[in-house]
Amino acid sequence: MKEMKKLVWCALLPCLIVVFLCGCEMKEQVIMDITKDKKVSVSTVAAMDDEMIDQFIKMQQSDATESSASDEEITDEQRWAYLESDADSETANAEEGKPERYDDGTHKGLKRTKEPVKLDELVAESPDTPRANVFAETPEIEKAGFFKKGKNYVSNLCATFEEGELDKIKQNSDKISIKMEFVVTLPSKPLSHNATSVSEDGKTLTWDFSTMESQNIDFTFKDPGAFPWLIVLGCLIILLLLAVIIFAIIQSSKNRKKEWNESGEGSVIDQSRNVGFEGAGENLGNVDLAGNVQEVEDQVSETVQEVADQVSEKALETEDRIPGEDWDQGQDPDSE
Repeated sequence: MKEMKKLVWCALLPCLIVVFLCGCEMKEQVIMDITKDKKVSVSTVAAMDDEMIDQFIKMQQSDATESSASDEEITDEQRWAYLESDADSETANAEEGKPERYDDGTHKGLKRTKEPVKLDELVAESPDTPRANVFAETPEIEKAGFFKKGKNYVSNLCATFEEGELDKIKQNSDKISIKMEFVVTLPSKPLSHNATSVSEDGKTLTWDFSTMESQNIDFTFKDPGAFPWLIVLGCLIILLLLAVIIFAIIQSSKNRKKEWNESGEGSVIDQSRNVGFEGAGENLGNVDLAGNVQEVEDQVSETVQEVADQVSEKALETEDRIPGEDWDQGQDPDSE
């Protein structure tokens, strides 16, 4: 946060009027992220566009060589080296958080993120507590950033600048674009707010103080840890309606079946089903009978074959005997 304050005032100093004329852009952001498990993380961003960074690098080169800066094109490596040069001496500042590179495609800078804290630790004792300044060098948010109203959280924040600082930013907006923003991402859509812009999902709110008259940051949101009684009640009502509908369908089906039986339609249907089963039984009986007939035919064939074999044997025995030796003419030999 300190390094951004330095950049803002440097940008507004008369000695940097050349920078004003080039239409450069810079921004300072305080970003708050509130999660569903009621954790709050706060980040600060200090960033500039490439043109402004290049102007600062050239001024630094001129001071070092006491001559005009080189016309050579400045690379991204040089820009990051310039931005990180001041941050190296402040890396050990635990309150600010460890710096990391920030690049949104237009601005380059440094982002510092503090360790997450519990949301209830930021709640003020009463709504009369003075608002916490999000742009203060000392972390006022951690003292009284919110207060509780029923099951809702209400912000107790503001953006307070040094006397005349915001006016100078607005007056020079045609020469240099300086954005002073506060951005908060909520676990659900807010119940109310006075943000200057809102994301498509309605959960991320942005306050651009270069276009605002009021410096208060107002938003209210539901306690993310509260039990969703309305949702549970709605689900129970839906389940009850489904149970009633299913019961009505079953009862109606039973009533129709009872009416059919009383009118005789049901008995006719049952009789037709019985006839069908009896016909199937007769068919099965016919199949068994056919099998029995085949067995009888096989037995008859075997018996006939046996009789035929015996007759053949008798005939052979008769041919072997001498005629007239064992019987008289016209007498059957076997009769003896």
